[in-house]
Amino acid sequence: MKAALESYPAQPPFPYLRDVKIGSPQQTKEAMAVFGDIRDNLRLAFIEEAAGKLDRAQVFSAKARTLMTTLRVEVRKLAARGVGIPFFDVSSPKR
Repeated sequence: MKAALESYPAQPPFPYLRDVKIGSPQQTKEAMAVFGDIRDNLRLAFIEEAAGKLDRAQVFSAKARTLMTTLRVEVRKLAARGVGIPFFDVSSPKR
């Protein structure tokens, strides 16, 4: 991480930071649904791996990776409008 950030200027403005405010549940609904699907697939991947079912674990891991790309696209669209998603909001619904 440090090496990657060193390629950017040492002083503000930092191009990798965006001025965003946490969006409303309605604004972030699609992105948060994708985030929930990522968590679900990772959870299932770990369960299958723990059970020794590595082939099934790989299926869920691959789904999660694909969804991460989808989430990146959605989050960038929101960020371009100044909207952030509550990744770490402990009150967000558990799946």
